[in-house]
Amino acid sequence: MIQMQKKLSSLEDGLEEFKTECKVKNLSNDTIGYYEENFGYFRDFLNDTFKDLDIKNDISSQTIKNYIVYMKDKDLKETTINIRLRGIRSILYYFMDNNYIDNFKIQLLKQDETIPEVYTDEEIQKLLKKPNIKKCSFAEYRTWVVENFFVGTGVRSKTLRYIEIKDLDFENELICLTTMKGRKMVFIPMSKSLKKILIEYLRIRGGEPNDYLFCNLEGKQLTKYALSDIINKYNKSRGVSKTGVHLFRHYFAKKYIQNGGNALKLQKLLAHSTLEQTQHYVNLYGQDLQKDYEQFNPLDQLNMSNDRIKMRIA
Repeated sequence: MIQMQKKLSSLEDGLEEFKTECKVKNLSNDTIGYYEENFGYFRDFLNDTFKDLDIKNDISSQTIKNYIVYMKDKDLKETTINIRLRGIRSILYYFMDNNYIDNFKIQLLKQDETIPEVYTDEEIQKLLKKPNIKKCSFAEYRTWVVENFFVGTGVRSKTLRYIEIKDLDFENELICLTTMKGRKMVFIPMSKSLKKILIEYLRIRGGEPNDYLFCNLEGKQLTKYALSDIINKYNKSRGVSKTGVHLFRHYFAKKYIQNGGNALKLQKLLAHSTLEQTQHYVNLYGQDLQKDYEQFNPLDQLNMSNDRIKMRIA
């Protein structure tokens, strides 16, 4: 069977075609936006590299290698480069499946394992100190509740933004998370501390069951960028320079493991698809190496039993 050669008129047409395919597959707007954003970076590189781009012949494995060098020259970290490569990989593989470009593999860079940045206990204490609700603005109070929610659940940013008031089951002390990676529905426990905070928050916030739990001042859903912005401003106002939303998730996992939590339960709480993802946290935080260090360290043990070393006078 002879396969007809197909041609793509422009990158923009290819992107729109890919986005339509994503919508047919019922992918979220956030996922489509991620692809679109990272394809934009790749398109800028192509525009800088080729005067008259021939999509079929100019996009190849060598092009990706050149793109990696291009990003390295801009001092982008390996993590950022891989994020951008993942973003374009799905689109380019779609192009390959439709014979717009020739087939080739897109390999991610190897990354050294690093310890993720995380909030310290002192920073968390500053952030969770309750504001005076008689004097503070609703925005400040809402952000305080948001940060308590992050620390108390470890949910992702996107998951938090999609939680509706009806997803809170105060009677059974459960929270229903419906917007997860893989579109799974997960029920997680609601701690008594968080329950008390949320009951007070809803008394002030008001709203209907189908309303988003955390909204902007117009009562609409917080966007990804709006959530990052309010966390950024709030943290700096509390004297905390770290402002990453995902750092709360790292903090939750770290404290859960250090407090003796079970890895399998943590996997369910974090909605990780594999235990391997959760095991990363266990490997990092499963043993508090500083705890009892002096008590069991052999050098300290020797010095404790030899407080005074006697030297022979020659």
